Order: sequence, then C-alpha cells, then structure tokens
Amino acid sequence: MAIIALVVGPVLSLAVTVAREAQGLYRTLALSSQSQGGWSVWFAALVERPLEWLARSTGMPVPSLQAALMFRLQEAADMALGRIGGLFGNVTSTLLEAIITFLTLYSFFRGAKHLRELAAYWVPLPSRRVEELLDVASEAIRANVYGTLVMAVVQGLWSASASPSWVCLRRGCGA
Repeated sequence: MAIIALVVGPVLSLAVTVAREAQGLYRTLALSSQSQGGWSVWFAALVERPLEWLARSTGMPVPSLQAALMFRLQEAADMALGRIGGLFGNVTSTLLEAIITFLTLYSFFRGAKHLRELAAYWVPLPSRRVEELLDVASEAIRANVYGTLVMAVVQGLWSASASPSWVCLRRGCGA
C-alpha cells in the first residue's frame, strides 16, 4: 500500500498543481482581454503588428494571414486538449491497473505458502513435482518481469532518440 501511496500521491499533486496553474493563467488572460474588449479583440491587438510586418514581408494580405494563424492555433489547441485528455485518461487507467496489480501481488505474497500447500494437495501429481512446477513458474514470472522492464527501457531510449527534438539537437535544426 505504501508503494501505491508513493505513486498516486505525487501524480495527483502534479495534476492538481497543473490544473491550478492553468486556471490562474486563464483568469489572468481573461481579465487582460476583458479590459481590452474580449478575447478576439485582445488577440487581434496582440498580433496586429507582427501580422502587418509579415504581410509587408511576404506580400500576402493581412486577413489571409490572420485566418491562417487562427486556423493553425485552433488545430494546435485541439491537439493539445486531446493530448491532455489522453494523458489524464492514461494516468488514471495506469494507476487503476497498478492498484489492482499491487493488491493482487500483496495477497499472493502474503498467502504464498498456503497457496503452495493447496496446489500440492489438489493437483494430482506427486508433491515434489508440484513444487518443481511452481518453482519453474516462479522463475518464468521473474524472467517476464525483468524482460518487460528491459524492453520498457529500450523502447524509452529508442523513442527519445527518434523524437524530433533530439533529431534537431543532433543536426542543429533552426540554427
């Protein structure tokens, strides 16, 4: 149970902190935009100069640039909200699965000797053979856990090395 508390506690604390910070940022931006006439007026005033400069530099009309910017921002916001929702959904399901796993392992470890005795009694094999089979199963489970951990590390390293930020750092993108 202590392990569950060690995992769930920081994750919930992080989620609450992120939510509070997002609310604070939203309130600050909302107050700032209200003093200037609302979100659309505030945003238009914020990007007016850069869009005019970009229009002069590219020869494109300002309304076209503004429409393209709004479209891209809407796409980015939709993607960010989808990922944030997916993140919290994944965290929730992972924590639930971890709790079930820890509770199951706790009950198995607490009653392991009794379970072995029951298996030796109910399985129609000599008790020495049942003990051998249980030892082999125990070794297979340990090997599976270690293999899973090794593969998780390998996949994590592989995905980190394949991400665009690492590629840009290696090749000097944007420099």
